[in-house]
Amino acid sequence: MKPAKRKLLGRNFGLATRQYVYETEGGLEIDQLDFYEVVRRRVLFEDVQLVTYHQEVRWPAVTVAGLIGLFGLIIGIIIFLSDDKTTGGTVLIITAPFVIWPLLRIFRKLDVVTVFGRRSKTSLRFLWRKERAREVHDQIVDQVRRAQAGLAEQIAATEPPPPAVSTAPNVEPRPEEQFPMPPAEQ
Repeated sequence: MKPAKRKLLGRNFGLATRQYVYETEGGLEIDQLDFYEVVRRRVLFEDVQLVTYHQEVRWPAVTVAGLIGLFGLIIGIIIFLSDDKTTGGTVLIITAPFVIWPLLRIFRKLDVVTVFGRRSKTSLRFLWRKERAREVHDQIVDQVRRAQAGLAEQIAATEPPPPAVSTAPNVEPRPEEQFPMPPAEQ
């Protein structure tokens, strides 16, 4: 049996997890690495309910990094102005990434492609390759449309035709026709 061909579409890195999203013939495969454990999930193209493309900032991380950077910047400037130029410069250089990263994240937002299936979902995040994010979104939407159109054709081919519906107008029977009256006495 041949292994299914997989093509890496993108990644999604969190604080303690790493996700690699691959495209296969029937859907998306997600390899999730939690420390030392690997979990493989699938989102089938036939089961996809929604595909979204949006941008996000992730404000909690930006806020924490910005506060650390601001605190380090203030301390570095105080040390630099108190005649210890080398130590102050070193502190400013060390805290520079904590100032630059939040600004970079605010002005250059993270592009996110999210695929929602019936039972699972996956996200792909792109910081630098914005064109690639749009390309991946369009590619996934095309695959989903093809898979669901093929499924609709299969269902239509196997389903029996619907019962014929009468086109005669609905005429309510008169009450005497429904329940015959007893014969009149003479």
